[in-house]
Amino acid sequence: MSETGRVGIVGGSIGGCAAAVSLSRRGWDVELFERSDHELVARGAGIGTLTPFLDALVRRDLIGPDLRRFDARPMHWVGRDPRSRSGRLFGADPPRLPMSTLTWGDLYTQLRRRVPPTVYARGQAVTEIDVAGQRPSLRLADGSRRHYDLVVCADGYRSLGRATLFPDAVLRYRGYVLWRGLLPRGSVTGTDVLEEIAVRCGYEGGHGVFYLVPSSTPDVDGGAGDVNWGLYLQVPDAELAALLTDRRGRTSKGSVAAGMLAPDREAALKARAGELLPEVFAQVVDASRDTFIQAIFTVTVPDYRRARVCLVGDAGTLHPPFTGSGVFKAISNAVELADRLGTDADVDRALTAWNDVQLRNVATFDAAAELFERALIFDMPDLAGFDDDAFAAWNSGVWDRLPPPPARRAPPDQREHELDGSA
Repeated sequence: MSETGRVGIVGGSIGGCAAAVSLSRRGWDVELFERSDHELVARGAGIGTLTPFLDALVRRDLIGPDLRRFDARPMHWVGRDPRSRSGRLFGADPPRLPMSTLTWGDLYTQLRRRVPPTVYARGQAVTEIDVAGQRPSLRLADGSRRHYDLVVCADGYRSLGRATLFPDAVLRYRGYVLWRGLLPRGSVTGTDVLEEIAVRCGYEGGHGVFYLVPSSTPDVDGGAGDVNWGLYLQVPDAELAALLTDRRGRTSKGSVAAGMLAPDREAALKARAGELLPEVFAQVVDASRDTFIQAIFTVTVPDYRRARVCLVGDAGTLHPPFTGSGVFKAISNAVELADRLGTDADVDRALTAWNDVQLRNVATFDAAAELFERALIFDMPDLAGFDDDAFAAWNSGVWDRLPPPPARRAPPDQREHELDGSA
């Protein structure tokens, strides 16, 4: 029989909720601490992942079959073309396994409702993590200290857990930002192309993505859907603080929330989009309200645990969004942790095995991040000057350089196999 006990979880977002549900079902006595004193809001962000991954989560009842999602369209590249409002259409990315698009808010809501009601504590900031000994502890902002048999840190990219376990693992700004927004489908003439395909717009020094996600206001438009978009833009270190200063004059370390971009900076960004994108997609960006922005950072950790404190999701190694890691890596980390603990009676041995799997998975994302960051950001050409042959040569060159994923040890059961690496 596997050992259980008390587990403290730091962070109540997607990774924390996935850990809380999975460990509770394995018999652990769970306490989850979320520093926000109100329910996390549904962020205006679209996300995509492999459809088999979501199907596996449905089978585990981490999400329901009623989760709103669309079958993802094939991803095609476009470049500016004066003869076409929607730009010149090039080829597609190589075929992959079936993909789905959805929203962060819908996914979070599905996970959150499955967390046992007595587990989730809002307005409880963790200020210190003590790793010493076999029973780690958490100190809360009110001065109290709680002792546990296991601590799981799912506290995001500026993780207290990471800083405690590996103080030399520091965030590194990558030199670019991701600017994002949503617009109801049909708001701009010409976006019907997104019914058939998703779009990458290629411009010098970056690219943009445009695809459909379930509507943020289903009761208003019947769930017709929204155009989700994001633009990668290079921003020098010296200019980052000004960009991340919001309309109230507050400077963030990493992001500006939806609707809080300073009007003059948002206007300048929209003018820049007009220079980079085909007309239709520039109009989508210009018509979008409550846009938001995040600076892109990376960090690498040597391990995912020390003693009985574990890191989940962005609290561990952090990759750029275009690697497809994101929230689904957090869910996989959490589910695999619960599975490993549930199949090995020795907690420390289970944590060591779990840690080894996470490090092998990270190696896959490392390889993809290095290639795609160079190809799709820093060396990205302006597709407006390409013909079909030039595009084909460039696109195949990108994918041909992608190394194969490393060999992986067989997971302990089929359910973990379904989740391993699928993010």
